[in-house]
Amino acid sequence: MHKNKEMRLFSYVLLLMFFAIGNIHAQTESEFLTTAVKEYSLKEYAKSAETYTKVIALNNQNLSAYFNRGLCYFRTENYTKAIADFSIVIAKNSNDIDAINYRAQSYQWAEQYAQALSDFNKLLELKPNSTPALYNRGLTNYYLSNYKEAISDFSLVIKNNPGDTEAYLTRGICYLETGEHQKALSDLFVAEKKLTNSPQIEYNIGLVYFEMKEYNNALPKIKKSLELDPNQPKANFILGFIHAHNKNTALAIQAFTATIKQDPNYRDAYYFRGVSYLELYKNELACVDFKKALALKHPDAQNQLTKNCL
Repeated sequence: MHKNKEMRLFSYVLLLMFFAIGNIHAQTESEFLTTAVKEYSLKEYAKSAETYTKVIALNNQNLSAYFNRGLCYFRTENYTKAIADFSIVIAKNSNDIDAINYRAQSYQWAEQYAQALSDFNKLLELKPNSTPALYNRGLTNYYLSNYKEAISDFSLVIKNNPGDTEAYLTRGICYLETGEHQKALSDLFVAEKKLTNSPQIEYNIGLVYFEMKEYNNALPKIKKSLELDPNQPKANFILGFIHAHNKNTALAIQAFTATIKQDPNYRDAYYFRGVSYLELYKNELACVDFKKALALKHPDAQNQLTKNCL
């Protein structure tokens, strides 16, 4: 009898310990969740991710913890880990709109555009009129050079929200890529009215005129773009090309030099600066540039070297 009482007492103590441990476990998970939410609200995303990892270690079935940790990784631009966490959520619920949305954006930022497009397509099946999803799918199509599909998406965005400046801008750029210059200008001028002093908008208007060979119209737009943001090698190159076309050789050399300073591997800038030096009878400087252009595999550099430098 005495031994049985001891055994029952021992079992009772073990049972109490089991429940106590269970309560501590539950409280710890809850406390970690509270801490993680607070850290996230304070924009301490790396800390919050670590805390959510502790939650998952205690309960690997907590999908909210995976999703929220994925958000933390997304905010810290750790897109590979964000994709992994959102994928765990989607594997359990293939129609989780928020997880699909953030995984799609993570794929987009990670430049995995085919995967991003697949997710945005799924998202738009679930939310057909989602303007942000339409815009992001349009942007993804643009990155994939699917310009007609991108134009279609941006057109729907503009239909839903006629004041969306970014949609006009990006659709205008797509029209530029498809060679529809007048449509490009139409969209870019709308964007320009809505967002003044944008170097990107001014540059793209200038680029449209440049491609149309309307250099006098291109010049003021390229200049304005560079006034707003001087660090644009492509804009400086176009400026140099226009100056060279207008026989302003010294200004052309200045612009090509700025291009090379910003992008030392810009082979066209070396080549056309070399041509400009020839205009000023500075053959030695021209030959240095043609040699550099040849090293960067410019197709016409060898002809210039043969003609002027040998």
